[in-house]
This record gives sequence, C-alpha cells and structure tokens, in this order.
Amino acid sequence: MNAASRGEVARIMPRRITRHQFLKAGLAAGGVIGAWAFAACGPTQAPAPVATLPPAATTGPAATTAPTTAPAATRAPTAAATTAATTAGTPKQGGTLTDSATGELKFDPYWNVSGYYGNRIFFDALFDYSGPEPYKPVPHLAESYEETDRGLTIKLRQGVKFHNGREFTSQDVLDNIARAKDKSIGHYLFDTFDGSVDTAEAPDKYTVKLTYKQVYPVKLDDLAELYIIAKEAMPNVATNPVGTGPFKFDSYAPGDKLQASRFDGYWMSGKPYIDKLVTKVLPDPQALLANIQTGTIDYVGSIPLPDAARMKSEGEINVQSTPPGGLWYAFGLNCANAALGQKQFRQALNWATNRDQISKLAFQGLAQPTQVRYTPDQPWFDQKAATMYSFDIDKAKSLIQQSGVTTPIDIRLMTMEGRLPGTKAVAQVWAQDLQKIGVNLQITDLAQQLFVDNWNKGDYDIAIWGTGDGKLDPATQIASGSLVRTSNNRSHIETQPFYDNYKKLIDQGASTVDTNVRKPVYDQIFELWNDESWQIIFAFWTEFYGLTQRVKGFHYQVDSFVSWTDVWLE
Repeated sequence: MNAASRGEVARIMPRRITRHQFLKAGLAAGGVIGAWAFAACGPTQAPAPVATLPPAATTGPAATTAPTTAPAATRAPTAAATTAATTAGTPKQGGTLTDSATGELKFDPYWNVSGYYGNRIFFDALFDYSGPEPYKPVPHLAESYEETDRGLTIKLRQGVKFHNGREFTSQDVLDNIARAKDKSIGHYLFDTFDGSVDTAEAPDKYTVKLTYKQVYPVKLDDLAELYIIAKEAMPNVATNPVGTGPFKFDSYAPGDKLQASRFDGYWMSGKPYIDKLVTKVLPDPQALLANIQTGTIDYVGSIPLPDAARMKSEGEINVQSTPPGGLWYAFGLNCANAALGQKQFRQALNWATNRDQISKLAFQGLAQPTQVRYTPDQPWFDQKAATMYSFDIDKAKSLIQQSGVTTPIDIRLMTMEGRLPGTKAVAQVWAQDLQKIGVNLQITDLAQQLFVDNWNKGDYDIAIWGTGDGKLDPATQIASGSLVRTSNNRSHIETQPFYDNYKKLIDQGASTVDTNVRKPVYDQIFELWNDESWQIIFAFWTEFYGLTQRVKGFHYQVDSFVSWTDVWLE
C-alpha cells in the first residue's frame, strides 16, 4: 500500500529536510534525502528486460484573494483520477474491499515513512487534491479560505464528527498545529510547520487564522499534509487512530491484516459506500500479484513495469497509473567530480541522451520521455526549457572538446534496480550512446540502503534518481529535493559559478503568492536547470497499480495516499 507525501527516490527513508528555512532565507535546509516522503518502500523486483542490449560494465497576489468555497457534500471525481477511476454505473452501498500492504502498519499520520498507513482511511485534512485540477489543493475539512502573502483565514465545515462522536472545531486545528510544531515527537511535520507558521488563532468555533513568518506561497500544500487527530486520541494514535475519516479502526493483527468499518457519521452524506475495509499484509511481491489475479485482494500498488505491461495486455486486472508531471527520473551528476564539474561536459551528456530510446527499451514505452518536470498542460511548464536539447552525438562531441576533458574517460554510474525497476536498463541504453563520445560508464547496481549511503556520502559520479514531490507548486520540490535544493545539495552545486544566481532566483520565486509574478522567475530556474545540466531529466516517473474489475469509482490523488471514500463494489 503506497502512503507517500513529498519525497524522492522512491520514498525510501524517514522524511525529508525542511523547505521552510529555504523560504525564509533562500536556502533549502539540510537533510538526508529529500522530497517525496519515502513511504511504502517497494520490494526488490526483477530487472525489466531490455531488448537487444549488450552486457553492461559491472562494477497569489499579495492582497487578499477571493474566498474559495468547496462543495458542501459530495464531489466529482478528480481530474487526476479520471483515467484511474472506473465510474460506470450507479454507486452501490455495502460489501467488503480487500486492500494490500507490503509491510507492517502504523497509523500516526504525521509519520510518512515505510509502513505507515491510513491517512485518508481514518483521517481528513483541511485541504486535499480532489478538485478538477489534480495538482491544486482544494478545501476538504475547510469550507472556504482567504489568503494573503503571510496570512491564511480558514472557515471550517460545520457538523463534522470524530469517530468518538465529538465535533470537529477550530480548536482541533490549533491542537494539531501545536503537535506538528512539537520537535520532541520526531515526525517530519515539525520542519514543515515550525519553520513557517508564526501564530495560530481561533477567533470562533469554526474559524482559524494563521500568520506566517515570511511570505509563503505553499500554505495549502502544507495543510493538505496535516491530517486531523482528535486531541484525546493523540497519545495512542499510532495503534488506535481516531480521526474524522470515512472508516473507523476496528483491529490490527501484525503480519496478518487490518480491519476497519464504515463510519456512519461521516460528513460526506452517503459515503463511504463500502461497509468493511480489510488490508492484508503480503510482503512477497509475487504473492501480491497472484492474490489480485485470483481476486483474493482487490488492490495492489507499485506494480513492476514488466508485470504492468503484461497485465494491461491481458485485460483481467484494471491496471492504472499515476498522472505524469509530479515525479520524474533524472541522471544526478556529482559536480565534485573534476569532469562533471565542467558545464560543457555536462551539457555534452545531455545532448547524448536519447530519451525516446530510453523509454522504448528500458521502460517498454510506459515512461513518457521529458527533459522538464512539467507537462505542457500544467501552468508552470516552460517551453524553452522543454525544448533545449535533442539527441545529437555530433553536438555532444563538440562540447566534449570545448570542455577540455580528456577522453576516453571512465565515469561511475550507480543504479537501484530493486527500488526503481528499469533503471539498470536505462544505464545500459545510455552507455551505448556515451561510448560514441568517449565516455565509458562503469555501471554498478546497488541495494537500496547502499545506494542511499553512497548518495549521502557523495561516493558516486552519476546516479539514476527518481525524484519529485507530486505537487504542482515548484517551490516545494526546490526546497527539499536533494538534486535541486541549495543547502546540502547532493550534486554539490555550491562549487559552481551559477550557484549564487540560482539562490537569488529561488528567493525571488518565493517572494510572493502571486503566480503571475512567480512564473517568469521559475521559467529562469528551469532553464538554468537544463543549461547547467547537473540534473538531466529524461522521463516522467509513473507508478502502476492494479484493481479488480469489481472496484468502481477509484480516485488516485497526486500525493499517493489511497482513498476509498468514493469507491463502490459491483
């Protein structure tokens, strides 16, 4: 079961560095790995087959915006989910859905790490990503809001109940923000809220007023991660979760299964449709696939690419994927390496990257090629950055000569096939083309923990990385992504001439909530990313999941927390 928030490489380790010190001082704060919250570490999978490849070497405006109001009860399927939802027919009440998880479960929603589960099962947040624009947060427990550069006033839904029957009020929001700012608990939300929120007030029972320490454009994204816990349940939330979510906790047998039941007092009238939710713990990836194919379970996440392609062609399982644009694959170049510290050498590697061939051979055509993090239909897309490179070996050779780097040269590249299936094949495809420009890749595939250790120590030349935070606003990923942040950057960009200008641009991008002011700044940032080429983006990172045909109305939001609120069974 995937349960991720912001993170990268595949949601591996305890949650990221803070982005809020960055928004305050123009520096992304230090941390271990970065951005997408590292939940639901996937089991090791077999490498994706590569077609005819030779063996690889081994080794908002400043003024108040108009109030935004959400629908009072039911809502339409998300745009992100329309391709991932089977909505034919009329919703039906009742039945038991059997979910799956690959490891032991814990339930405190402030801990988004491997094995933590239930954020949209037992809890709700003030905002979520269920609106018509998949990457834009919309009110959920909030009913409306007014935002300024450094302030946010929220009107709450009335009549919302916790599972214990108590009413949800503005004091609960204050209690949860106070818990989020409690460093002693050790969860990742401390970095998020302590670095940004200055004061939190409750003028009345259904109004919350937040003031921020600095101009802060990603207030709603943060509050989409603050799942509301009843204060009286906080001491035992890890084992007995009590929230306002669509399901109530019944029992959990470690190593076996979780059982939950419909919350009859849920604030969305008539929902959830399912009476019972069972989550089976199945750590063996092949057992997961076997169980869904026999109908023993109804859902499995993170299907390996070869299995996803096979299952899609067979048609018995409804195989769906996350929408492109929130996550991507990249070659991360270590600028501390003498050759990789040369801009023209890095650019040569970018010109020698055949993205279409990589997608076809390494990802079986299931990973969309790209050289930027956004799709053309997204508001932060920059056409200049998106078309800066093409596959041109002659151009690459010319830049190698201009760089002064002597070739042939050996460059170490590390992959993590067990967590990022297909990336070893990516390295093999790339190696063929780099040989044409005198660059010999020494490819080493590492277990997840060793890969991460080498990454953190800087003991690598190039690493194939899965990154992104699943969110639309670029400030969140730039603050926390280990390839693009300015503090504790794993590509060691602080050694480069562009570094000071990069920091200034980041400051400018976070200086207002007005998108019209911020967009030209981020265009410059994305063009700098590609021009300097310390991060060579080559494809969108898409994850595949499977549903039995009886599951209808499934919505997959961009932050990867699975919700069963709108699902029914045929």
